Amino acid sequence: MEERDLPIEILKTLKELMKSMTRLFKAELGTMGLTPPQAMAIGLLAEQGEMKISDISSQLKLSGSTVSGIVDRLEKQGFVERIRSETDRRVVNIRAKVEKCRYPEIEEKVHRVFRQSMSVYDKRTLENILSVLMDLKKTFSESVNPDKEKPSC
Repeated sequence: MEERDLPIEILKTLKELMKSMTRLFKAELGTMGLTPPQAMAIGLLAEQGEMKISDISSQLKLSGSTVSGIVDRLEKQGFVERIRSETDRRVVNIRAKVEKCRYPEIEEKVHRVFRQSMSVYDKRTLENILSVLMDLKKTFSESVNPDKEKPSC
């Protein structure tokens, strides 16, 4: 009998989980005319204030062209606006339109759906899930940003 490749099973399970969560949030946010990446962009703008597209893409870990398309659609829907810098006309910042944005409503909707999905677990199980996820996050953060000594010149 072949031995299970547990790390690869974990990877596949995480990938399937992310797909399922994306579908769940997509359906819920769709009622507001938003996609999950659009909601993430609005959340970031609500949190950080005015930002350049390059800063948004850096924070969301998405390409500049992807974020540009997201911003185009959000602007068309009236969620954000482009603001030219007074000091440098080449610089364009993106700002959430507060009256249209409704970020607390978006965030609450996502939280409600997630809480509802997780309600099948008791507190101890949730604490165990959180602990394992935090360990995974730490492991991957350390492997991406190892504290290596810099070679001396």
